[in-house]
Amino acid sequence: ESTLILSCPKNFYRTAIKRNEVLKEHPFKLVKLVEITIYDNAEPTKLTTKQFTAEDDTDYSTIIDKIHEFLKVLPRGEISFSIEYIYKEKGTDDNLFDKLFIGIEVMLNFFNALKEEINDQSKVFQEIMEKIDNLKIHRLNTADLFVEDLVYYKRSDKIEHGWRVELRMPDIKFSLDKMPGVDIPLQNYGLDVNANEMHELFLKILHFYMFLFIHQRHIMTTIFIVSNDMQANILSFDTSIRSTFYRKIKDISEKIKNDRDIVSIFIIHECWSYPNKPEILYKNYEERVATENPISTFAGHMINENLEIYSYHLEEDKLKSHEYIVNTINETAKTKLITPPIFMTPIYNAFKSRKSNH
Repeated sequence: ESTLILSCPKNFYRTAIKRNEVLKEHPFKLVKLVEITIYDNAEPTKLTTKQFTAEDDTDYSTIIDKIHEFLKVLPRGEISFSIEYIYKEKGTDDNLFDKLFIGIEVMLNFFNALKEEINDQSKVFQEIMEKIDNLKIHRLNTADLFVEDLVYYKRSDKIEHGWRVELRMPDIKFSLDKMPGVDIPLQNYGLDVNANEMHELFLKILHFYMFLFIHQRHIMTTIFIVSNDMQANILSFDTSIRSTFYRKIKDISEKIKNDRDIVSIFIIHECWSYPNKPEILYKNYEERVATENPISTFAGHMINENLEIYSYHLEEDKLKSHEYIVNTINETAKTKLITPPIFMTPIYNAFKSRKSNH
């Protein structure tokens, strides 16, 4: 005779209790909250919040129509915005799907532990475990399912729905001293830059990604959230519209406010550089690219907790010239920026606010 003892986290029991309450006792009151964030010059401003309950039975197209009518009266020619669908139990502030993902993960861990303990090799059990392992929902998060990034063009009165791709990595920090080229002195790159440790680290990472860009002709936008131990969380994503980029910046700025271990942000991406003409903002993306002769640019930006700002832009067509790269970086590095690139304003303000409240 043997005894099987399994330890289950409290969340497992809470999930089971809630399931029993909903199925056997009474359904809870579901509140659907539709939250719209509009990015004005990349400074996220929540202009309106629409709220619906399950009984309203409001479909997606109706919500979009209402948002469309709201956007029409705004003065800007191009409006980047995000829509988030939040589901709550009435009387609480908790997002139910945040709890759902936790519950699924807990139950997966429970079944995996059960599998190891009982070593059941039966066909039925193996098929069940295979189906659990193949579940895609536990590889997602609420943003994947319930956040949509869009842009509105006033001249054509159209809303564009963006696509996005994200490289999903474990939520662990990566030691930046293991990045390729970090152990090489800046002078070996031909750079003559009087840089502190953080700025020097950024330049070496920038050089590595420049190498990738030259050979691939395209890179995903990559953001390094650097901690005081010189480790970083890394976000890499690609997107068809800037709303996704602005949303990521907003999310990171919130992290900075709540986490004093974050000491610097690096952003590396490619972008178009356009002539400085206001009417460009009234054209949609395809029209701008086709008519305004933009310059394809490799760019890297850094802001740290001391409000030091560096921003590097290098034209793609000139990157085959090592002399151009060296001269551009050496010249740009001579001057710290007083104000950040406009899209990084939320990050700058987050560090500034944290610094003043220290």
